[in-house]
Amino acid sequence: MVKLPKSLKTRRDVENCIAMVEAGTVKATDVLKLLYKIQNQNYINVAINELSDDRKTQTVNYCAEAAEGGAVLGGKVSTVIKSVEHNKGTDTSGNESYVSTTITTAKAITAGSGVLKIEKTPSVYDKYGYTADEFQDIINSLEG
Repeated sequence: MVKLPKSLKTRRDVENCIAMVEAGTVKATDVLKLLYKIQNQNYINVAINELSDDRKTQTVNYCAEAAEGGAVLGGKVSTVIKSVEHNKGTDTSGNESYVSTTITTAKAITAGSGVLKIEKTPSVYDKYGYTADEFQDIINSLEG
């Protein structure tokens, strides 16, 4: 009996799991769960506090990682950040600090999105020796 690992730590682990699916020793759905876990680690999830009517401008809690040109996912829409503005506020003691970040994206995000996913740099896929597209191709082949 072959056991599926609890987590995938290397490219070789990913390749072994794909081979086990192809050999029929493990279910593709079980391997997909592990791959989705890796995929989710590639993003910083920030709650959207305000969303403009055109859905291209989102205000979130202060997020230092947001940067122009960075990739984001808003619902099912993948887009890039066109501009970032960090907004200051004053606390009850009179101290000024950043309290929110206004992000403008190139495309409107999905209506009703409550979370903006900001892609990490460097990508989590670098650790595994894949590009984001290659990793997505693996997921697509297992979902297929």
